[in-house]
Amino acid sequence: MTMITQLERLESAAVLATGLLLAAGFAAPSAFFVVAPALAAAASGRSLLWARTPLDLPILLFLAATTLSALFSPFPGMAAGSTALLGVLIYLGYGVVVRSAARMSDFPMRMVEAMAAGTVAAAVWGIVNHRVTGMPADTGGGYNALGTMLVLGLPLLLALAVRRRGWGFLIFGAGAAVTAIGLVLTFARGAWLGGLAGLAVFLACVPRPIRLLLLALLLLTLAIGRFGLTGAVPALGARAESIPDLTLNRDRIAIWRAALQIFRDHPVVGTGLGTFTMVYPRYRLPEDREPVPSRPFAHNIFLNIAAEGGVLGVLSFASVIALALWWGARWIRQSPADEGVIAAGVVAALVGVLVHQQVDGTVMRFHIGLGMWMLLGLISAGAARLRRGRREGQAV
Repeated sequence: MTMITQLERLESAAVLATGLLLAAGFAAPSAFFVVAPALAAAASGRSLLWARTPLDLPILLFLAATTLSALFSPFPGMAAGSTALLGVLIYLGYGVVVRSAARMSDFPMRMVEAMAAGTVAAAVWGIVNHRVTGMPADTGGGYNALGTMLVLGLPLLLALAVRRRGWGFLIFGAGAAVTAIGLVLTFARGAWLGGLAGLAVFLACVPRPIRLLLLALLLLTLAIGRFGLTGAVPALGARAESIPDLTLNRDRIAIWRAALQIFRDHPVVGTGLGTFTMVYPRYRLPEDREPVPSRPFAHNIFLNIAAEGGVLGVLSFASVIALALWWGARWIRQSPADEGVIAAGVVAALVGVLVHQQVDGTVMRFHIGLGMWMLLGLISAGAARLRRGRREGQAV
């Protein structure tokens, strides 16, 4: 075995470990272990780049837009640092996943299994914390952050349950049930909406008998959870009833209005990535009654990027997401049945996370953003496999 091959194996193992630790909030330290073998391999003559994918161009345009924004930002140091961190995030979450998938045909499945296993562990940890403290389920990074990661992992667990069947169905189905209970106990309303969206997408992609079986499993899980967590039910009900209440959510609406005004005042390149917290106090409306002096993000991923990156940033980011969903749909439709189920789980996870980010901004944090870019990397790996198969078919 050559040194290059050993380093490639170490890199792939580090990526899988990062996926395993993702949901609990410990992926960031693990992710940087990916850098060491990559740099060592580069010193031995291997390129740090990955094979070309359909998302490369819009990703490069997004990075170019954020770089341009940093040049014209009123806070250039902060914006440049955030842009550099975004580049690292994309490389670790997207590029290394794509490169590992190109080397190992079973890597996407292993990655999904690692992320799913980590999700169950995080859900158990959150549930235990809730039972001990009486507070929303949390692993130390905040209940909204845990909610995002459980939204990401739930469709992956369901996909593995459908694909494995037999004992595998029971094991991964039980993991999905635990994750669903953990998600409910985060009290994160946006995560609930994201979880429902991801579930709807996944169920729409599987055959009707399996769909009915999974729905029955989830309903049974919620019924058992309600029986076992009787004390939390009234608070959960009140939390759910507050979702459509505009009066109770006036602070969130005020942040969105302020973000729109920031965009109007900086329409082309925005204020610079990561600068919302610096700019927001000047645009804060009286309806935002939170005691904190500023906000770290706009509680909507597209409004946040529009404010910080202007029209160039938001259009390039939207093109990344739109193209990923388009290729994800093709991956689901054109893959063999077992692979198509995994593809449906990955796409559903991305949709769930994005729905949550319409009312939150947890992906602005490194380890959660890493999860989103890993999902995008898995979709790109699936797209690359489809393109290779089509070229090989044409060659024959």
